[in-house]
Amino acid sequence: MSGFLKSIGVDLAPGAGESDDTLLDELAAEYCALFVQPGSAQPYESVYLEGRHLAPAADKVEITYQKSGFEYRKSYPNIFPDHAGIELAFIASLLDARIKNIKEGVLTDEDGYEMERMSFISAHPAKWMRDYFLKVSAQAKLKFYSAILDFAAGFIESEVEEAAANATRCETKQ
Repeated sequence: MSGFLKSIGVDLAPGAGESDDTLLDELAAEYCALFVQPGSAQPYESVYLEGRHLAPAADKVEITYQKSGFEYRKSYPNIFPDHAGIELAFIASLLDARIKNIKEGVLTDEDGYEMERMSFISAHPAKWMRDYFLKVSAQAKLKFYSAILDFAAGFIESEVEEAAANATRCETKQ
């Protein structure tokens, strides 16, 4: 595994993961330190913005999911709706639906999925995710997690910029 990571440009740290078993142990320990242990950065919008689980942010994303038919509870029954991974999965589901419809010629570039995605990004990930990812990345000791988190922060930043550009285009059309 360490050979694969180095082949894609991820060098964990000098001496990290001398063997695959050691590497897996180090990654598991780092994961727990970053996301699981008391005092770690919880990947929930409501915790990051409001300081507690199941605050209004969680209710708002749950309502959005229900309106669009997005189901995540079968795969992740013990995860709150405002978890970063669930919010990203929702964005991915909207992109998948949009791509499918464009390929089938059902919708154009200006379809409802795109507007829903931009609206969701502006209302939720834009308010917390990039800063959250960068904060946790700065705490990571292994480059594996910092690389993933930096990539995720960049993705969110590009989505927020696209949402802002789309909002400007919509205002110009009116």
